[in-house]
Amino acid sequence: MGWVGQVSLRTPRHRVTVIPAVEVRDVYGATFVDGEPITGVGVDIQPASDDNRADSSDQAFTQVRLIGRGGWPGGLYSKILVEEGPYQGRMFDQQMEVREYGMSRATAHFDARFRVRGAEVK
Repeated sequence: MGWVGQVSLRTPRHRVTVIPAVEVRDVYGATFVDGEPITGVGVDIQPASDDNRADSSDQAFTQVRLIGRGGWPGGLYSKILVEEGPYQGRMFDQQMEVREYGMSRATAHFDARFRVRGAEVK
């Protein structure tokens, strides 16, 4: 109980800071700015791939899947900074709407996709 695939919802192995985007409206329209960071969010980070790229000449990038217990603390257009775990110290941008599952308290979790900000040179 408490497992989603290979992920434990009870004991997440990684920590991230979630930086939600806040909509700001003015006479010119709406823009998004960084909101108040939420630190120490427990998640499991898994590599993810996107086989649906429009152009095969796209620059290589890293895409990850976050799975965490309860509801997603961010919103659309959030960013994450990895505190502990793979990709530590790297920033990622949210790629799509977060899926939240809440049929029971024991298995309530979110599933989010993120893409790395900038390529890492080795």
